[in-house]
Amino acid sequence: MKKYLFLFLMLVSHMTVLYANNSAYVCTMTIPEYGMSVNTYTSTFDSYQDVLDAENSAFEFDAYGQKVIVDHGNQSFMVLKNTDIVGKRMFRTSADGSTETYECFYYDSNMFNLHYDIVDANGVSYVKPKGETIVMYTCNDETGVSTWMTWWKKTT
Repeated sequence: MKKYLFLFLMLVSHMTVLYANNSAYVCTMTIPEYGMSVNTYTSTFDSYQDVLDAENSAFEFDAYGQKVIVDHGNQSFMVLKNTDIVGKRMFRTSADGSTETYECFYYDSNMFNLHYDIVDANGVSYVKPKGETIVMYTCNDETGVSTWMTWWKKTT
């Protein structure tokens, strides 16, 4: 019993350190061709807005087996709204110094945020047709309904 209590206390202690500000650093994401560098964070859903509102930070979470990364369209993710983004490389450098490389293979500038899913003009969910590693999205306007999305494949 003491062994399990000790392990539980270690877990709680670790979580307290990670979520002291209700967010935890995941990586630094860069797209050199656009001069973009942004830190991604996980967060509790009651404080993710703080992550989004901070300059050079984006909110990262898992949905349907893939990573989803979100930021405001008037901040770092403004660069995603380039029609020449397909073929661009993005680098994710973790706290341990390891780097993964991704390449954008698709974008859709006309997606709709329904708050329970994001769909294209035909009502197809963003996750089901692609099933790739990372989806990044940002809003096209202040309503948050019209969104711009990019899909990325891991290359290394």
